[in-house]
Amino acid sequence: MPTIQFPTEFSELLTLLGAHEVRYLIVGGYAVAYHGYPRTTGDLDVWIQRTDDNAVRVVEALRAFWAR
Repeated sequence: MPTIQFPTEFSELLTLLGAHEVRYLIVGGYAVAYHGYPRTTGDLDVWIQRTDDNAVRVVEALRAFWAR
């Protein structure tokens, strides 16, 4: 399995999304790089599942991210 080196803030955000059990996918340049085609653009593209319960978890994760 390939290893992707994320900038610190991206890693912290992804850790918080996981800790809050947010249902999400990484898409865009980092997803392409994971499959062997490096193409980062300096941002992180994330798809978030649109459900009410997931929205609550996203807000909780973002509050924790901003409070760090």
